[in-house]
Amino acid sequence: MSNDSSSRVVGVDLDNTIICYDQAFHRAAVERGWIDPATPAAKTAVKKALFEKVGNREWTELQGYVYGPGLDAATAYPGAAEFFRACAAREIKTVIISHKTQFAAAGPRYDLREAALGWLKTSGLADAPVTFTDTRSAKLEAVRRHGCQMLIDDLPEVFRDPAYPTGTDFILFDPDRAHRDWTATERASSWAEISSRFFP
Repeated sequence: MSNDSSSRVVGVDLDNTIICYDQAFHRAAVERGWIDPATPAAKTAVKKALFEKVGNREWTELQGYVYGPGLDAATAYPGAAEFFRACAAREIKTVIISHKTQFAAAGPRYDLREAALGWLKTSGLADAPVTFTDTRSAKLEAVRRHGCQMLIDDLPEVFRDPAYPTGTDFILFDPDRAHRDWTATERASSWAEISSRFFP
């Protein structure tokens, strides 16, 4: 990473990059009797077990709940808040850019953006500006508009999108090591790893 931080802008995805939903999905699915409590508390494991017992409709409803009123059970990935504080101390601008619709796709009409802003406030991350978008293309336009030199995101398809801004570096956040073969850009499995690259 360059040591010149005077004009650096870092964009950071929100869901599954800052926010870890493992415990939230597990708790909500167990409460509904949709999975066995012994199921590992990991989003991917919960989804697999839920599909074996119920199905896609229930999973969609569960997502709406967890991203809405159930968000209080979610946690920040270790080191995420420290990264934002370190950036602020070095006058590196950070902006959270999230592809998140305002309302849940199924079930009650939860306001997902309002829930996310509340979570950021209680998690001590409310100082970073937040941009929500309805589509991935709008998200990439926001990355361009904010002048991000770097984007940290958990989805490879964001970088692979033909509209990804030229000149914006990309770090794939891969805490579950699901993309071990990723070589297109840098990959990091933890926020401590990302911080060590930014602040050696």
